[in-house]
Amino acid sequence: MKRLAALLVATGSVMIVSQVASAQNYPPAESSTTVAYPPAEVTTTTEAAAVTTTTEAAATTTTTLPAPSASTISALPAAATPLVSNSNIQTGTAVTVTYSGFTAGETVQLIVASTPQVIGTAVADASGSATVSGNIPADLAAGTHTLAIYAPVSGVGFTQSITVTATALPATGGEMATRLGIIFVAAGIGMFAVSQRRRRNIADA
Repeated sequence: MKRLAALLVATGSVMIVSQVASAQNYPPAESSTTVAYPPAEVTTTTEAAAVTTTTEAAATTTTTLPAPSASTISALPAAATPLVSNSNIQTGTAVTVTYSGFTAGETVQLIVASTPQVIGTAVADASGSATVSGNIPADLAAGTHTLAIYAPVSGVGFTQSITVTATALPATGGEMATRLGIIFVAAGIGMFAVSQRRRRNIADA
């Protein structure tokens, strides 16, 4: 029994020594190394907000004013420079007048009289000049009339005497037929008269 115990003790000692030796021969445990990398680059894109600018042109307002009285027109001075180059105008003709001497921004009228009629309206520009267009009324009586450019607010205006003639209307189909009939009748009468004269001359011979 003592031998067996001694043997077990000896065997246990050998195993312990063997385990210690084995432990010393094992490779060292791997160490964990943390490598610090530089921080990733961050790209930031900034888009400028689109700016839309809307510019609205100022509206030009033309005020409609009644025609002045005949006495007002007759009291206006004659234009130093003719309002129109040709004072002989047919009814229905378009007329454009440019004149200065007005207040900037005021309403300017183009008027034809004897009985004043407004045939055009415009607004004087920054320099006080106005260009006004209109048509001579188709039903205006032929004869002498007054063409005027006039600003009702300031009372500034100028006139020119014009002679208006009626526009000749083209002949219609019925009128043409009537004219041709008259011509044929006149020609027939003339031929009949000539024939009668010849017969009388023959009878006398």
